[in-house]
Amino acid sequence: MELLKNKGIESACHHFFNEEQGKENRPTHYFRKAKSSPFHIDYLFASVSIQNRLSHFEVGSYDSWIKYSDHVPISALFEKSRQIDF
Repeated sequence: MELLKNKGIESACHHFFNEEQGKENRPTHYFRKAKSSPFHIDYLFASVSIQNRLSHFEVGSYDSWIKYSDHVPISALFEKSRQIDF
């Protein structure tokens, strides 16, 4: 994570929710599908310039997704950049 951060690339989830790595409140994986074993191990990395256009980030809920996988989906919405006409 530090190597990417030094290159200006960070986790969009951590950026959007202003959370530190290792102190996440939104798990993306449940070991052996157990609600008691949550982890945050799925990421969407983006450069700072792209993250500045991040308008929404969502982590799927355990109850909605556990029947399909031990991971929940993550999704992000970015605002379209404005084009400059010359």
